[in-house]
Amino acid sequence: MSAKIEPLAPLTADAGKPAGGARAYVLAAADAANAGQFHAALLENGCACDVVGNAADVLRAFSVRDYDLILLDLHSPPAACLEAAKVLRDRERHFPEPRVPVLIFTAGASDAERAEARTAGADDAAVRPCDADGWKAVLKQGLAEERRSPPTLIPREPVQFEALLASCQNDMGKAHSSVASFADVLHDTIADARTGLAAGDLELLHRIAEQLRRAASQSASGRVQRTSYLMTRLDKSAGFASRGKELLQELELAEADLSTWRELQLGQSVADSKPRSGPIKTNIIRLSSFLKNRLDIFSKSPAR
Repeated sequence: MSAKIEPLAPLTADAGKPAGGARAYVLAAADAANAGQFHAALLENGCACDVVGNAADVLRAFSVRDYDLILLDLHSPPAACLEAAKVLRDRERHFPEPRVPVLIFTAGASDAERAEARTAGADDAAVRPCDADGWKAVLKQGLAEERRSPPTLIPREPVQFEALLASCQNDMGKAHSSVASFADVLHDTIADARTGLAAGDLELLHRIAEQLRRAASQSASGRVQRTSYLMTRLDKSAGFASRGKELLQELELAEADLSTWRELQLGQSVADSKPRSGPIKTNIIRLSSFLKNRLDIFSKSPAR
C-alpha cells in the first residue's frame, strides 16, 4: 500500500484525527478481572479506548486502526505480552504511521522485567496502576509524544468512528446502523467492481465507485473514500487492468478490516469521553443542596 495519496480535499483536512481534535486513542489488553478497571480508568482520563482480552485480539485490533498507546496486562499465558509486543513491532514496519508506544504491566517492574520488555519491543514495563494518580502517571509516560498521523497519510481504520458518531449526534445505535449499511454497500460494490473489471466496463466502474465514495464520506471512511475516488479516475490507458485489480484488492482488505472492527466491537466506548462522575454528580449535589435548603426553611418556619 502506498503511503501517500493523491490530493483530495475531503480527505486531507482531518484524516487520521478523531472528532474533537487530539484526544488519545488507547488499546488495552487485560484479563477479564481487570478489563472493567482499565476501561473506566481510561475514560476517566479523557481517552477513547478499546479493551480486548487476549494477545490475538490485540494484533487484530492493531491491524485495523492506528492507536496512540498500547497497554498490555495479560497473564495467561505468561509470555503473551512479550510475544504480542514482538509481533506488533514486526507488523508496524509495514505501516506509514509513527512508532506506537507500548507499555507492559508486570508484578514489580523490576530491572529484569523492564529489560525483558524492552528486548521484546515494548517501550517499558510498569506496575499496574491502582489509583487515579497512578493512571495519570502511566498515561503521561505513554503519551509523552504526539502521534497524530500527517493528513497526507492513508487512514488505516475502515471507519473513523468518532467522526461518524459525532455526525449521528452521539447516538450509538444510529452510528452502528450506519456502519452496517455501509458494510452492505461495500460488499455489493466489490462484487460489481469484480464484474466490471472482468468485462472492461469502465462506465460501470465509475458509476459504482462514485456511489461508494458518497457512502464512504457519509460513514467517515477515509480509507474507502480514497480508494473509490481513485477508481472513478480509472481510464483505458495502459495498466488499466492491473491498476483496477490493485484498487479492488484494497477494497477487499478494507471489507475484511471492517468485519474485524465490527466483530471486536471497536469504538464502543468513544461515546463516553468525559468522567462519569462529572455533570451527573454535580446535578445530584445541587439537587441535594436545594432539598436541604427547602427542608431547613420549612423546619424553621413558625408554627401557625
